[in-house]
Amino acid sequence: AVHDSIRNNWGRIPLLAIRPFGNGKVLFMGTDSAWRWRRGVEDLYHYRFWSQVVRWMAHQRHISQDEGIRLTYTPEKPEIGQTVYLSAIVMDQSGYPLQEGKVVASITTPSGGRETFEMQAEEGGWGVFRASMEARQSGMHIIEVQSPEENRQLETRLEVLRPVVEKIGKPARGDVLDEITRISRGKKVDTTGLDGLIEQISVLPEPKPIEIRFRLWANPFWGAALLGLLAFYWIGRKYFGLV
Repeated sequence: AVHDSIRNNWGRIPLLAIRPFGNGKVLFMGTDSAWRWRRGVEDLYHYRFWSQVVRWMAHQRHISQDEGIRLTYTPEKPEIGQTVYLSAIVMDQSGYPLQEGKVVASITTPSGGRETFEMQAEEGGWGVFRASMEARQSGMHIIEVQSPEENRQLETRLEVLRPVVEKIGKPARGDVLDEITRISRGKKVDTTGLDGLIEQISVLPEPKPIEIRFRLWANPFWGAALLGLLAFYWIGRKYFGLV
């Protein structure tokens, strides 16, 4: 969201900006006047806005979780060709972040293929393991993350979308165009007759100017103006004793 009029060298001043950072998101709000939303309605809009912001910011933490393990992925709705980044937080049997151990991820594609790879521990991440995959097929993918040493396992589903491609070369409905031509008393031509259509338009006579007559004598305001002038004239003569 940007300001409707204030600009700088890089464009309009942002009012609301969101960017992923680390394991979460960062939200920047470039105004300190949100408290004005309470005026006359108390917390109706102010509380609703900030409660939705908090829920949305924390949404990623609850995408997929089980006892001792949590998995997040970005983007949440990937398309074919995009890279999906996986991030797993694994706890040991004592409930502390896993420091030394092996975390394996398995991806099952809609066609039945299976890919297994080891997630890499993030240095100083306190039980955070990361990996990435490329979405090559559309459909529902099954992601399994497990830590055999700590007996932690999680399974979730990720849907990869197919990008919508605009259909090119789809034939037009001739019956509909014929009906429009008939109703509008026009003419329909295909791409091969464009030159002839341009010539026909160029030889058309200039349209006659549209004449709009304003009947001044039939306007009640005109009569009222004349009556007012006559009344002013008569009162003036009466005032100066000319009558």
